[in-house]
Amino acid sequence: MTTPFHLLLRRLGNRPFLRVGPVFVCLRFFLIPLLCGLFSGPALFSQSPEEISRIVSSFVSKETEFRAAWLNYTYTQAMEMKILRVRGRGVSGQYFQMNSEIYFDDKGKRNIRVTRRMDRLRDIGFTREDEEVIHNLQPFVLTTEDLPDYDVQFVKKIREDELDCYLFAVTPKRMRKGHFYFKGQIWVDQQDLQIVMTRGKPLPEPKNQRFPEFETRRELIDGKFWFPTWTEANDTLQFPNGDIEIQETVTYGNYKRFNVDATIRFGTDPAPPKK
Repeated sequence: MTTPFHLLLRRLGNRPFLRVGPVFVCLRFFLIPLLCGLFSGPALFSQSPEEISRIVSSFVSKETEFRAAWLNYTYTQAMEMKILRVRGRGVSGQYFQMNSEIYFDDKGKRNIRVTRRMDRLRDIGFTREDEEVIHNLQPFVLTTEDLPDYDVQFVKKIREDELDCYLFAVTPKRMRKGHFYFKGQIWVDQQDLQIVMTRGKPLPEPKNQRFPEFETRRELIDGKFWFPTWTEANDTLQFPNGDIEIQETVTYGNYKRFNVDATIRFGTDPAPPKK
């Protein structure tokens, strides 16, 4: 398949160069490539402001439904952070591991319980703020309640893991004291209008605290909603006394709807989904 402009380009290309006048040279080398780019490139698929507003409203509504459903699931989280380099020097044996379980008590209240913690860090520490981010901000969910706090800008259409997606840039408009916010990009599936991937970092960073940039991927688990299955960070944290390179992963598994016997299990393989 090709465009009429590409056909014209081929016809002009078959003519001897010396027989083509200055006007045709300009057309051949400047105007036609420009027109080809306009008619076959991303501009053809640009979204109107009204359409973008409709897409944002639709996926935020779906995310609100997802969050309500997600809060009725029990699941497990397995987190590991490794220190790779300290001030340019490679290190080994420095890591932090934490396994958590999201469960409901006898009164039906949702709780988070840390079932395992292993701390072998020396050059940095895993803080209460780090734990808050792992349990409550990652993965990022943009609901109707959260939307007024964020500026959401359409970037482009993109294909990710064989999914046709809308790519949006998300930036906090305001940050209330005691709350963490997400700044980065989100990939929204064009068909299901749900977030399938996020990449960004938490804000604000308290004094002497640094957060890495996280990438979280989701999978369609219950046939309706996309649940988080894998979070990864490979980043260099810049501290006043030197840079520290870290690698961090979080796996989510053993999803089970509260008061439902059937269990959906996945994510036991530590390898991340293929990109």
